[in-house]
Order: sequence, then C-alpha cells, then structure tokens
Amino acid sequence: MPDGLTLQDHPGLATWYRAHSATPPGVDQPAQLLVWRLCEAMCTGPTSSVRRLVDGLRVFMTTSSAPLQDFLQAEDVCHGCDAKLLELIGGLGEAAVRSEYADSFLQAMQSLADATGLVVLRFLAAWAALNIGRLEQCIAECEKVDEPFAAIFTVQGQALLELGKPRDALEVLAIAVKLAPQEVLAWFQAAKAHHLIDEYDQAFDALRRCRALSPQSDEVCLYMGLVALDPNASPSYTGEALTALKPLMARFADHPVIVFTLVRLACRHGDKEQAEQVINAIAWQNSMRGTETVRQLPPVLRALNTTGWMDLAANLLNAMMPQKLAS
Repeated sequence: MPDGLTLQDHPGLATWYRAHSATPPGVDQPAQLLVWRLCEAMCTGPTSSVRRLVDGLRVFMTTSSAPLQDFLQAEDVCHGCDAKLLELIGGLGEAAVRSEYADSFLQAMQSLADATGLVVLRFLAAWAALNIGRLEQCIAECEKVDEPFAAIFTVQGQALLELGKPRDALEVLAIAVKLAPQEVLAWFQAAKAHHLIDEYDQAFDALRRCRALSPQSDEVCLYMGLVALDPNASPSYTGEALTALKPLMARFADHPVIVFTLVRLACRHGDKEQAEQVINAIAWQNSMRGTETVRQLPPVLRALNTTGWMDLAANLLNAMMPQKLAS
C-alpha cells in the first residue's frame, strides 16, 4: 500500500471501523457504508484495496438516493476521525492507475462526479484518464467544469501537451497559474509548452518561478539545463542553469543525463575547471556504462571538441572504457 493509506496510519478511522465491526452499516446507510468499504480497502494490499474501493463506490452509487448529501456526510464521518475522504480516495487512485482496475476507477470517478457535481471528483476522473493515456477523455472531463479550479486547467494543459498541442496547452495553463500562482506543476507544464514552440525566454522565466517555489526540485533544475543547452537559447542562461544543476552531482554522479548535461553546460559557459570537476566525480557504475550513456556521449564529446578541451575528452573516455583503451 502507498504510504499513509493503511488503516493503521489513521488511528481515528481504525477506531471507528472497530466500533462498527459487530454490525457493519447496511445499504440504508450509504454514507457510513462508503466509509466502511474504504476502511476495508485500507486493510488489504494495493490491488485488493483498489478493487474493494471501486466496489464500494459502485455500491454507494446504487444505494444512495442523494449522492451529494451522502458523500458530504461520509466526508464528515472521516473528518470526525481525523481523516480526509477525498485524500484517501485520491491516494488509492494512484494505486488504481497502475493496476488492472484503472478503467474501473476512472468510471467510478466519472459516475460519482456526474451524480454529486463535485469538481474535485471530476478532477480525479480527468487525472485518472491522463495517467492511463486517455488524453482526449481527460480533456473531455476537464471541459465539463465551468468553475475556476486551477488543478483542472493544469491537468488539461498536460493532456494537450501530450497530444502535441503546446499553444492550446498554454491557453489553459495561463488560467491555471493565474488562479494558483503557487502551483509548481502548472508553471512547469507552461515552461515545457513555451520550450516546444521555441519561446526560450518565457520557458526559462517559468522555470525560474518553479525554482523559486520549489528550490529542491531535481526535475526543474535538470530542465533548466536542457533549455539552456538549446542552440537557440540565450547563452546568458547557461551560468544560472549550471548553478541550479551543480548540487545534483552529489546525489546523481552515476546518472548519465545529469552528469553530461553538467559537462555540456560547463563547456558552453567556458568553465573548464567545472567541466573537469564533473568528469572526475562521475561514478562509473553499471548505470554509467549502459545504452543511455552511449546515447548521451556524442554531444558531450562535440562540446569538448568545440571548446578545444580534448584533454578532458580523453579523460572522459579513459574513465569510461579504461580496459578497451589500454589494449
């Protein structure tokens, strides 16, 4: 089970569950029955938990005559037990999209959103569709919402990006960042969209916003480096990207994309000392001798050749293939 989603992680809910174990709620108590089924789901392994949750949602939909009222009552029951119903459903949804019950979870979220009108449930339906590759369906779910809900516009922007529509994505992502200017994911998706249409200044500005909001994000730092290395991007970004990416070396010395991006940034920035430090610090483990390393190597060697640092190129190759070169 994902962290925080077992019943023992929620003592208040566990106490409620035990208190009702002698006489579990019946179909005439749909709110309590939904909470009971959720507790049952949280007592089992990942796959079983998803199945039990989906079954519980189906029972809820077939037994409740007032889905919105009953769902809100179920939320109140969980709140009284120091638990959040929607967070628990969303957490189990993460397990659902990786299981054979992904479609069932998506359908359950669609039905529940239709019945209750709750935007957050519509978001979960769109999110599930996105994560199982149903991009058009994701967008269709998002378009059913006419409320200013930032997460909906963010997930719609992601789907449009994956469909190869960056300009359309930017339109909805602009709404997302306006509604929630502290939302890192929306800014990050906007950066990718700008980058795809060669708007490097806007892309880098969006990444700066991401880094200000989430300074420790490895993904943001790496993407800054990739944008800065684009031949059409301003060379002025190189130093900033290098500064952002350098701290990752301590944890990812065996990660070919990160270490070679750092070397190329140092080349473009004219910082031979930095390039040498990175090359000397590379951890030549199995992950650095695989196909990804071979794929990443040519642009690094070209960068070292362009700067005239052939001694560093030799050091890199010697470290990478010492036995082959020695023979």
